[in-house]
Parts: sequence; structure tokens; C-alpha cells
Amino acid sequence: MSVQKIIGNIVCEDIVQQENGDWNVIFKYDKKFKETYKKMFNLKKWSKKHFEKKLDEAIRSMTLQIQEDKKCLDLNQNI
Repeated sequence: MSVQKIIGNIVCEDIVQQENGDWNVIFKYDKKFKETYKKMFNLKKWSKKHFEKKLDEAIRSMTLQIQEDKKCLDLNQNI
């Protein structure tokens, strides 16, 4: 069973670097993804702002986890 059948479809459509070095990532999502997302977060309507906020939080969390994992690997190599 593909993920598309479970939660819908989301695709990174474009990535554009800004003058300040930040990146603007543009997503395209289908109706099923939006409906599933609304149910997951108990939203009455689709909110691009909410989605972007949650995505930013997830990326920050993943970045911190990768940094911690790297510290552990470096420590193990030094032992």
C-alpha cells in the first residue's frame, strides 16, 4: 500500500534561494493530503500557515536530533 493511499500526495514543486541565504520551498498537495492533515491536527479548514509552522518545527527537531547523533558518533570514535 502506498503512502498516497493513506495520507494523500505532497510534492516539493520548487526550491528558490532568497537573497538573504534562506530557501523558499514550494509544495503542491492534493485534496486527500489536506483532508488528512486537517483531521490529524483537528482543524476545521486547511491552513497553509499551520502546515508551514509544523513543517518548520519538524525540520528544527530533526536538525537537533542529527546534531546530537553526530556528537554521539564523534564520542564513540574517540573512545
